[in-house]
Amino acid sequence: MKLKNYEESGEALLINSLKDYPLYHAGSGFFSMFRIFALINISTKDSNIKKMPFSEFTPSSEILKKHKTFLKGYNKISLTEIWSDSTIDNILNQIQYFFDIGLTTKPESIMIADSLVESLKVIEEQAKNQKRNHSESSYQLYHNNLVPLLNTVIMKSETQKKIFVPYTNLSYFRISDENTTNQIEQHFKTQIEFSNNLSGDASVERQKFFNTLYQKIENRKTRLSLSFSPNDVLNPIF
Repeated sequence: MKLKNYEESGEALLINSLKDYPLYHAGSGFFSMFRIFALINISTKDSNIKKMPFSEFTPSSEILKKHKTFLKGYNKISLTEIWSDSTIDNILNQIQYFFDIGLTTKPESIMIADSLVESLKVIEEQAKNQKRNHSESSYQLYHNNLVPLLNTVIMKSETQKKIFVPYTNLSYFRISDENTTNQIEQHFKTQIEFSNNLSGDASVERQKFFNTLYQKIENRKTRLSLSFSPNDVLNPIF
């Protein structure tokens, strides 16, 4: 999804119904590196890349440049997001999967989970302040466990509006038909009506929601700590 045209055409807003944790919230540190590693591993048909351990993974300069440009664009834009309690489940399952097949070690897996916590704390702070950390653009967060979330995205500005519907990890169908975009936008409004606003003064609801996510991560870290890994055979403790 290209944001440049939206940034140039006026105040841009992205509305996202998040079934899964978005890449643009991963930042540029350890957690971000794992997200790139997971996306490439899952998307590639190259058997050598699929067998590559996380410790040996070094993305190309081209990938890092594209990722930096991607983050720069998303950091400028206003966001309205709808989350459920299961929005982070896909990431937790990826952390578990790469550990189970031996491409990440137990310490690496724990570090990735801890990095996810730090990423969530940034989002929690943005929701509290109702603005993005890297710009004055607005940020609104909603919680909804009633209506299924599908990773559908609305991008709108003063002059245009488009809908993006995912069909692979990195690819979207783009819809610009006015009647269709208006119908989908109305569906988003309905989702928000049935959601709890977690932004601004909603400190109690926000804390309850994020505590639920943090507890999920702690539970997964405990599971990882107690799990047997193929690396345990290669590096026995006795």
